[in-house]
Amino acid sequence: MSTIEVRALRFAYARGPERLKGVDLTVDSGDVLVIDGPSGGGKSTLLRALCGLIPHFHGGTISGHVRIGSVDPVESRPGEVARHTGYLFQDPEAQIVFDVVRTDVAFGPRAEGWRTDEIEGTVEEALAACGISHLADRQTRTLSGGERQRVALAGLVARAPGVLLLDEPSAQLDAAGVSELVEVLTRIRHDNDITLVVADHHPEYFLDLAPRRLSMRAGVLGDSVDRASRSAPGSRPGPCPAGIEAQALTCSRDGRKVLMSQDFRADIGRVTVVEGPNGCGKSTLLRALAGLDVPDAGAVLVQGHDVTADPIERRFPHVVFIAQSSRNQMLTESVRDELAFGLSRAGFDPAGCRDRVASVATELDLDDLLDCHPLDLSVGQREQAALASGLAVNPTVLLLDEPTRALDPVRADALARLLRRYADAGTAVVVATHDRLFSDAVADARVVLGTAPRAGAAAA
Repeated sequence: MSTIEVRALRFAYARGPERLKGVDLTVDSGDVLVIDGPSGGGKSTLLRALCGLIPHFHGGTISGHVRIGSVDPVESRPGEVARHTGYLFQDPEAQIVFDVVRTDVAFGPRAEGWRTDEIEGTVEEALAACGISHLADRQTRTLSGGERQRVALAGLVARAPGVLLLDEPSAQLDAAGVSELVEVLTRIRHDNDITLVVADHHPEYFLDLAPRRLSMRAGVLGDSVDRASRSAPGSRPGPCPAGIEAQALTCSRDGRKVLMSQDFRADIGRVTVVEGPNGCGKSTLLRALAGLDVPDAGAVLVQGHDVTADPIERRFPHVVFIAQSSRNQMLTESVRDELAFGLSRAGFDPAGCRDRVASVATELDLDDLLDCHPLDLSVGQREQAALASGLAVNPTVLLLDEPTRALDPVRADALARLLRRYADAGTAVVVATHDRLFSDAVADARVVLGTAPRAGAAAA
């Protein structure tokens, strides 16, 4: 039996306020629960406690009672907990271990000592259950964020845990991907006796899968409330000069063409949204614009200057790129130092750094988190910190890859207004996103990869 029982659970990270405040929860074996709530409200912290990452990895102070079937995740060894509980991170990149999909999915069963014939069979079944049999021999580094998420899920399914914990699983998926994910989870539940807990900012996606829904706010678990509505698009600026351009850009990943002769333009004073399904090349385009990927052919221009041969270090601070996974962009021991790091590289003096850190922290609601370690934050808060570090240097071009993937609707709405202000102040903002509500709220122009660019105001 894989019943989840939580009683009077309280937790605080080592350098932060209490994140769980007397949580009580029961999820019966085989049931599905969806938890919504704002970024930083405690959803990820609760899931980390259920799978034993708290306190074994994150440390901190914990009290209360947690039980997964017969296992206590707080007292048991992490390996014992992992045999019963699978946890899909918000950033699936953190769960990818090997270079080839098939090998990565086999990692869990192999680590637990399964026989070779058992491993081969369960890997094929897990790949099929997650709809990614066609990716079995692909290099993991060539996958899109959504494809990596599916691989990470297959790796969990292969271990046949009694409990699956999914943290913001819809964040990197387009509409078709969300529908496929729900089908996958439905199929997994049908074929296995799995207890499922999903923490997501879009609980409506999972209504057919889970009628039971709770909300996590300020460390307290209670009844769910209706989602906040997003802002409607505002007024749009007139013609503006180009901030960044791509001319006939061709890019490959491990010998596979991802972009072919792609033209692109984002203007100063406008927000340009890049759309398209998972795997179409949105992240590749942004990485090439930022200088992280070297194109096979074509050119990149910033304000008319050819920077194709310039790496990301030489494009900074004029061009700033915020990736899907903010974990890989955190370089210091506190949010305060993280915000100051780019400023010092950009030549700000100490007094200027302090003033700018204070200003951008207030803009992004980070004042109370400045002394926290970045890895102790929720993914949504960490995304805000990464964005703040980029905005701090007032870049000419701001490139954002799925910036709302871990944000609740209220913070996504606030982000739309913030990007609008920076665009109006003279920044060329480029956003790759699957979030159509966010896109409608912020876009001055849209580029749909694989089709001709479509410019102009977003529909009111």
